[in-house]
Formats: sequence, structure tokens, C-alpha cells
Amino acid sequence: MSKMNESIFVRPRWDDKIVDQRFAFLMDYAYWTGAEVVSYAHDQDFLVHELTEERAIRSELKNFLDYHNPVFFFHFSHGGTDKLTGQDMSVLICSNEFTENGNTYGPNDILLRNRVVYTLSCLSASELGPKSVEHGCISYIGYKDPLWAVVIEGADTDYALFEIWTGGAKALLDGKTIEETYYWLKRRYNFWITYWEMIDATNSTNAWKAPAMLMALEKNLKALTLLGNLNARIRGEVNINQ
Repeated sequence: MSKMNESIFVRPRWDDKIVDQRFAFLMDYAYWTGAEVVSYAHDQDFLVHELTEERAIRSELKNFLDYHNPVFFFHFSHGGTDKLTGQDMSVLICSNEFTENGNTYGPNDILLRNRVVYTLSCLSASELGPKSVEHGCISYIGYKDPLWAVVIEGADTDYALFEIWTGGAKALLDGKTIEETYYWLKRRYNFWITYWEMIDATNSTNAWKAPAMLMALEKNLKALTLLGNLNARIRGEVNINQ
């Protein structure tokens, strides 16, 4: 059995797409988001493990999971229909046979067995998510279509997505079930959609941002996917006041 109140955060970062906004590169946004959740996990007295940057690769993950068995698996990087990626777009977890650097590897989604997965990545909930649940993953929150980010700096632009994405993970760390977390995420997406619809209908100086924000928020909400056991939690003891 996996261990409650224990987590693994897989957080690659490399110089991928130049955006030159709040941060220089797109993966810096992922790292920023993950760092907030890691800090919150420490505050909630979780046992926290991290595989970051060069260590966020398949072999390191396998070696880690040979000796540790955390219930919570957090990941923020690029993805595909059947995969999550690690450092430099290397394959981290895949539900199909794949070839990398001239070598062929079998599927390794069994690594998600007995875990609650929260991943911020494109497409992975369309195939990897269902297959990992079929192979023993407890629950899986991810996105079945591309995950959209907006890098315009502001409290109601890039930070709005940061708030949604970190808030979902924090809800799990607080002791909410995966289903409660899923509906929390949906409410926050809808909150920000309503906010930007109102701005879009005005002559506000911010109105030019509305089309991009609405597209990202609406597409992400549509792609948000919950799979597996709806009652799963990652926290062993829940404060009834939370």
C-alpha cells in the first residue's frame, strides 16, 4: 500500500519556449507553480520528496519508487496522449512501448499504481490516465486535450491560472477527496470565466486580454478530467474545520 501524507513532486525545468514575461521560459511557469505546492505540502506536514530539473527523469523516478511509496504524485511538464515528460522532454511515464535515443522501452505506467495523480500536462488524461487507472492507479486528475497557459503577467492573467492549478493540489493536501478537488477546480475555472466575460463586455483597458484568457480558461475547463476512485484522499487525518 502507498503511504498517506507522503508525496513525490516531479518538476523538470529547462530552457524550452522563450516567453520573456514574468519568467524567461515557459517551463519556469511550471516550476513556479510546483514550488508553491511543495511549500504548502511542507506546511501541511507532508513527507515531501522532489525530483527536479536534471533528476526529473525516468531512471531517477524508478529508483526512487523502488524505495519509497508515496500516495501523492504531482507532475507539471509537457505531456502527450500516452505519456508524461521529464527533463528536456524525455519520456517519464508512458502507457505504450516507446523508443528514445535509439532504445526501445516497454510501458511503465505501473509506476502510478496505488497513487493519486495530479498532473498539469497536455493530453495525458485521454489515454495514459485511463490505462494507469486500469493498471492500479487510485485516481487521476489531468487534461485530455492541450493545457493552455497565458503568460501575460498580472493578478488576473497568469496568476489566475497559477491560483487554479496550485489550488487544486492544495485542496488534496488539505484532505479533500479527489472528487471534491475536481469540482473545486471546475468552480474556479468558472469563476475566472465569468470574471473575464464581464471585462470583455466593457471598455476596460484590460479588455484586450479577455479573448486569450477566455480561450485558455474554457478549453482547460473542457479538458479537465477525473478518473478512478472518486473518494480517494492523500491525507490520512482530516481536520474537520478545514
